[in-house]
Amino acid sequence: MEAAAIAERFGEADLFALVVHEQGCVLIKQGRVEDGTALLDEAMVAVVAGELSPIVTGMVYCSVIARCEEAFEVGRAQEWTAALTAWCSEQPDVVAFTGRCLVHRAEIMRRQGVWEDALKEARRAAERQGISAAGIARAFYQQGEIHRQRGDFRAAERAFREASQKGGEPQPGLALLRLAQGNGDAAASAIRRVLVEATDPLKRAPCCRPTSRSCSPSTSSRRPRTLSASSSSGRRTERSPRGPARPRRRGGSARKRGDVDGARLPPSRMPAVA
Repeated sequence: MEAAAIAERFGEADLFALVVHEQGCVLIKQGRVEDGTALLDEAMVAVVAGELSPIVTGMVYCSVIARCEEAFEVGRAQEWTAALTAWCSEQPDVVAFTGRCLVHRAEIMRRQGVWEDALKEARRAAERQGISAAGIARAFYQQGEIHRQRGDFRAAERAFREASQKGGEPQPGLALLRLAQGNGDAAASAIRRVLVEATDPLKRAPCCRPTSRSCSPSTSSRRPRTLSASSSSGRRTERSPRGPARPRRRGGSARKRGDVDGARLPPSRMPAVA
């Protein structure tokens, strides 16, 4: 691609990483998740090597984590969230990224069942100055999911309402809340709306599970399934189908370089930016 060639020619590590990153995002949107995540790993090589400027480092970190979450690459999201947290602790002036970092941490902790800590992180994110409205909406959505999973339905309702008022999509969490309250018809109706409005398969995917079984009218009268209380630790972990992935080095024969237009990116390693 032209942008990659220019970056290679002038030694622009920031530009090269952004090109690789954007290609990976496009491939994931096209449903080519394996090729797309391989390119995201490639972009992260320059990030973890400290080759990029702070602003581009933060942009790539946050975007890669978001794309991994969308593609249900939970292992990768966990690994990069931990790395982003460490990086943010060394960048106290980068407020926008620290706010997003808290939201990502809250979601990962919630998936691991560490609900109390996840709730604290989500609240901190919502109160963080400088975070975007979309980030605040995501923070309230995570609070709603945590309250729902803990059985505090009133608090979950308030949090999902706040997420919606901030411009966020409260589904599928709100639909699952309605289901837990015994209102399967309302849950199914809410999920159907999202499936009609959403055109991106990755945005539709989280809503497909409750639609296929839990939210169907035929099951609306059934008692909602709750978490087992037998665990003394009070933790519930959502396991990833694959473990954390380490970024692959450029030029390695084990990785097939995916692309959007049929052209391959330059294979040589970009020089570090002084």
